[in-house]
Amino acid sequence: MSSLQFLQRVIVFWDAAENPIFLRMTSHPPVWRGMAAWAARSTGLILLLGGMGCYVGTALAFYASSVLVLLIPLLAWWALLLGLTLGPVIVQEREAFTWEILLTTPLDLERILVGKAGGALWWLRDVIRVITGIVLLFALGIGLVSLVLVPFSFEGSDFPGQVLCAFSVLLPLIGALAFIADRAQHFVLMALAALAAGALAPTLRAALVAGTVAALGAWLADVAIGVVAIALFGAGEVDAVLLATLGPAAAYLIAFAPGPLVGATLATLLLREIAVRALWRIALRTARAS
Repeated sequence: MSSLQFLQRVIVFWDAAENPIFLRMTSHPPVWRGMAAWAARSTGLILLLGGMGCYVGTALAFYASSVLVLLIPLLAWWALLLGLTLGPVIVQEREAFTWEILLTTPLDLERILVGKAGGALWWLRDVIRVITGIVLLFALGIGLVSLVLVPFSFEGSDFPGQVLCAFSVLLPLIGALAFIADRAQHFVLMALAALAAGALAPTLRAALVAGTVAALGAWLADVAIGVVAIALFGAGEVDAVLLATLGPAAAYLIAFAPGPLVGATLATLLLREIAVRALWRIALRTARAS
């Protein structure tokens, strides 16, 4: 399954109404739902943790000289939610002795997994909407940065003025779309890493841990790809905070000239797409062998 297909079928709930597994999953809250309800009632604990978070976040922002560092705890929290949501979806069925029953239904295994994952993520739909809005907001900023960089990138070049004008119009759109594609594919990678790792786990507790570690590992692996690409082929210094928060597409915009920028972005998307398809095959193979 490609990243686009996963987004359509699992995140956008493309064929959710026609999938009985999805409808079944939406009536079963994830394991973190009870913890979230308990935390919502613990006003004092929330105020304490919120105050500590603001203090530590402000200190980190001053230390790193970047406001983007404040996004790192939010992204870590998002990886935790993904792991706790997608990690146990298969193990729960195994422990309830219902997985074998699902496999005997007329539905094929891929549709079962799509329904399980989509139904689990249904409980995160409000968070997904908020994250989507934030991504679109940052995409607008990336587009504007692309426009600002045009005069400096082509200063003293022999390109005709009409070509530069057309490029200056298209570059913000291309930059914004590349950023959106980068973040969407990264989300799919984290989700499938959590799903595949949870499918390999023998118990529910192990699946919760494995899913969370896998989602965080996919996030760190994505940062590592950007670090290696910039260190080997880039012209600027590696900004680890920028890579960890806004991803390679945004970091490449600063570290690469226009030509290498396109190549590095496409190579990163291709490498991540290979990992997405491999993780989906692992999840299918493990689920089939259960």
